[in-house]
Amino acid sequence: MKKTLLIAALSMAATPAFASKARLSALGGADHVSDAQRTFARPYEATMHGEYATVEFGTANGTPRAEGGFVRQISEGNYLGFYVNRESTALGGAIADSGINADAFAMDNSFDIFYGSRAGEIAWGANLFYLTSDKKAAYEVTGPAAMVKSGKSNDIALALGAAAGAWEADATIGLGGKASYVADTFTGPAGAVADDEVAVKNGTNIDLRGAYKMDNMHYFVRYGMTGSKVSVAGTDGNKQDNTDIELGLINTTKAEGAEFFYGVSYLMSTDKVTPAGGGASVKTETNSLPLIVGVEADAASWMVLRGSVRHVLPFLSNTKVTNGKTDTLPSNTTIAAGAGFKLNKFTIDTLFAAASSGSVGTDSPNFLTNASLTYNF
Repeated sequence: MKKTLLIAALSMAATPAFASKARLSALGGADHVSDAQRTFARPYEATMHGEYATVEFGTANGTPRAEGGFVRQISEGNYLGFYVNRESTALGGAIADSGINADAFAMDNSFDIFYGSRAGEIAWGANLFYLTSDKKAAYEVTGPAAMVKSGKSNDIALALGAAAGAWEADATIGLGGKASYVADTFTGPAGAVADDEVAVKNGTNIDLRGAYKMDNMHYFVRYGMTGSKVSVAGTDGNKQDNTDIELGLINTTKAEGAEFFYGVSYLMSTDKVTPAGGGASVKTETNSLPLIVGVEADAASWMVLRGSVRHVLPFLSNTKVTNGKTDTLPSNTTIAAGAGFKLNKFTIDTLFAAASSGSVGTDSPNFLTNASLTYNF
């Protein structure tokens, strides 16, 4: 009922701004979409969205995650931004790859500071991400519920990028990161006992992207390389290395107040796990051909609706484990939808997360999730 009243109260609004994780999720993360949330990896986009302040609702170290920041113009064509509590993509990914309960690590207390400059058609920018956390007192861990005695995290990353006319190029480089905690019997990996320190350390982490726009077409290429190493009580555990190469294109059709797009890409991924002690590595090679279709359109002067479907086509989509047989990838279809509402200079963006299961109800905890509030100066 409260959510219904909130939507009704926003009926006096105009076109919403683009500055939220909810919007990107609803549009399937399509590469051509420009959004303030993309500024962290594409810092030149700080020059494209004006001055704003934004907050994402959530918890300090959970999903969705509480975070927020602002961008202000400091001189003609020059913008400076500051953002707090964004998750570390490199270190967070390393922890996810390790298979250890991510809740055990203290991954909060981060900030981004970014700068963008534009002169004519040329824009460039840089973003510095820094995370530090040192919890000496016990803190609660969920799934399963337990207490960790202490935890530390440190991570730093740099993103650089530029755009000139129809071209875009950017790079995100992980400059080093490590997260650790003192294990208890609930959260420690195999071999860990009480009072052991469990640690995950970044290896080489880099993400390169280039894009070219011609008429209604958007062409892009991306190369990503990540690595991580686990240790328990100072003894090295598994090492994991991942590489991704993606080539794709997206066609867009724009009409008054609406954009429809569709595209396809070819993604080649390799995951390699090397066990401690020099055992034989296990390599998983996956090739996929994801198709994406999406639309974003003004439903009224005060509301925009958006949605997308992403489906892995069976052609050339397969996976193979070392010395194993090549298997066709199973059916993989993801549906997402969302809405944005504006009241004067405020914008609320939301995601219909439950749409992926085909069930959306006004009292569902998955209805209107990933909410954000943005103010445009």
